[in-house]
Amino acid sequence: MQLFDKKFSGWINILKITITIVFLNHSNLFAQCTVGTTQVTWEAAASGSQTIIPTVGTAGGPPAAVTDAVPGCTNVNSINPFNFTTTITEVVGNVYDRIRSGTNGLYGQPYLTVVIDNFDGGCTTCDNTTNAPYANGSRIDIRLNFQYPVLLNNLRIDDIDAADIARAPTGQSSFQDVVTVSALSITGTNVPLNLSLGASGFVNLSGQTATAIWTSGVNNNLSENDPAGQLTVSSSQAVTSVTISFIAGSSAISPAQQAIRIGTIDVCCPSLIDITGNVFNECNGLSDNIINGTGLGNPANTTLYANLVEPTTNRVIAVGTVSSNGTYSIVDVPVNTTYNIVLSTTQGVVGNAPPSASLPTGWTNVGENLGSGSGNDGTVNGILTGIVVGTSNITQANFGILNNATQTTVTASSSTTTLCANQSFTLNGTVTNGVLREFFPNISGVLVTDLTSNATYPNSPTVSEILSTTIGPSGIADNYGTRVRYYFTPSTSGSYQFVIYGDDQTTLSWSGSSATSPLTTIASIPDWTNVNELTKYASQTTASLSLTAGTQYYFELLQKEGFGGDHYGILYRLSPSTTFINIPTAELSPVRYSWSGPNGYTSQNLSNTIVNAQPNQSGIYTITTTDFYGCQKTATVNVTVNALPTPTAASNSPVCVGQTINLTSSGGTGYSWSGPGGFTSTLQNPTRTLSTTAMAGTYTVTVTNAAGCTATATTAVVVNTLPIPTAASNSPVCVGQTIN
Repeated sequence: MQLFDKKFSGWINILKITITIVFLNHSNLFAQCTVGTTQVTWEAAASGSQTIIPTVGTAGGPPAAVTDAVPGCTNVNSINPFNFTTTITEVVGNVYDRIRSGTNGLYGQPYLTVVIDNFDGGCTTCDNTTNAPYANGSRIDIRLNFQYPVLLNNLRIDDIDAADIARAPTGQSSFQDVVTVSALSITGTNVPLNLSLGASGFVNLSGQTATAIWTSGVNNNLSENDPAGQLTVSSSQAVTSVTISFIAGSSAISPAQQAIRIGTIDVCCPSLIDITGNVFNECNGLSDNIINGTGLGNPANTTLYANLVEPTTNRVIAVGTVSSNGTYSIVDVPVNTTYNIVLSTTQGVVGNAPPSASLPTGWTNVGENLGSGSGNDGTVNGILTGIVVGTSNITQANFGILNNATQTTVTASSSTTTLCANQSFTLNGTVTNGVLREFFPNISGVLVTDLTSNATYPNSPTVSEILSTTIGPSGIADNYGTRVRYYFTPSTSGSYQFVIYGDDQTTLSWSGSSATSPLTTIASIPDWTNVNELTKYASQTTASLSLTAGTQYYFELLQKEGFGGDHYGILYRLSPSTTFINIPTAELSPVRYSWSGPNGYTSQNLSNTIVNAQPNQSGIYTITTTDFYGCQKTATVNVTVNALPTPTAASNSPVCVGQTINLTSSGGTGYSWSGPGGFTSTLQNPTRTLSTTAMAGTYTVTVTNAAGCTATATTAVVVNTLPIPTAASNSPVCVGQTIN
């Protein structure tokens, strides 16, 4: 730049006016974002003067960091407006002139002027006689710290100039502008920059330093708009900060004042990706260590937000709204950094600190995980941490939350888990007992249709809870609706009747099977009854229902409260009883259950006996429960039905008295023989010596296999008696006669 008395003489009177404004109204620097190009230029203030605020207590500097907002981009769900801070530091010498610096400075708006001279507090009367020299090598740094990594498209620094001219009465005074530019990546490493000049001849480039050419006795006389004094900086790698070092060159003689102008800042995201994920109703409470389940968007009629947070600055970068199916998207996310996502009922404000993680009443965080596999991020708090963003879209940024009303339990057991073929075993399941009560507040009217026509019904109750009884709470509020749902499983077959009471209008419906089957209204109260008032209306009592023990039947009560007393209740009686009583909790459940198992086995009963079991019925038996929100839970029991041995029994029958009986068997690992005359043996192939006719008969062998299962085989043994011989002759005979 030129010396002050030549180049900026036209600004003297203006500066005398703006000086007063500066001290009265120190405002922040601002930058403007042009949507679509993300170009940033310095912007004038609406009123007053813009300057860089100095550090309190230090006359003139070093100045404090100034946050530059980007008001041109106002979409709260966008990465814009983003923030960056401008920090100016006096590195060598107290030479920063806060009066002439800023967007109201020597070059005027909308550019940023940075001035160094011999008055640290800012020269207010600088002229030919008062601008004393300062040391060569004096330096100030202008650092731009970006909120997220950006690419530099065009950072332009103007009026890099040099001059050596005579100034009366102090003699020679000159200046030489030296500008060095550096940048850091998100990891804190240096990023190579591309530097280019608008025109050649007046500035030398060496690496990332631009030095104005100084010639003794020569005034280059470059203006701020002269391309020969303009330096353009760009980057092909993402940067998080850029430092512009403005230095008084070593060639100048008695420098008095010099300045540069930061003309434009055009930055761009190096790359943008999308982050998508799910909020699941984690029905199993993460017992399988996998975040999954059914999609869930607006629990308790409360919208959830996925707030993307840059953890270093702890500021919201973007916000995604969780949709009705539980999915969310956060679009146009800058890459090459790490983020957190805060799941909250509060929508974060971009650029501000994030809201706390929160869920509606009745809901609990059970885990967060990036990816579809098992595991979580380590802390169950509604904040998914450590999302490392590269250049590809991020998917499966998942949250698991659990409705307290879905925290049901199920177990499976068997009377025996190991048995032999032809034996029996009994499967036993246990499930949560009780009824599901859902509360819908702030609904006027006394009719059930006032409830069912409301926008919050049926999917957005504010309270969902499991109660142990069909007798509801009373005196809790006005202008609300209630839905009570349960499966009734009678322990005894027979003819049942149900009766209701309620305030105000109340209905009871049922289906012969599940909650998804068509409902039939079987009892109703047109306006209201008192507590336990069971005979006010004939419609309060159902007709007789023939129900089978062990079978589940779905019931649903709707109650609409206007004002005054509020209550409801359901009772039953089993013929031939004439007295209505409370329904036992053991016969109520908020879940539907079913068994499945090997060889196509299914059952809808909680307890099941399988008789004459065979080996093909071995395997895992699973009981599955499904609650009214579609959440399924399972429990298993492994039953092994071992095959029986296939025994053989044989002998060397028939034998004669006195001979040895040889018994043989096969087909197992253990043998037990029994036979006539109290014979027993544990040998596989026993013998009986010196047989007698008493040893004849049926021999039975019990064969045991490795599984401990037994089977029998028999063999018949015949013991023949010895013959009784006779001998005779025609003795005596004479010589020559025949002996017979």
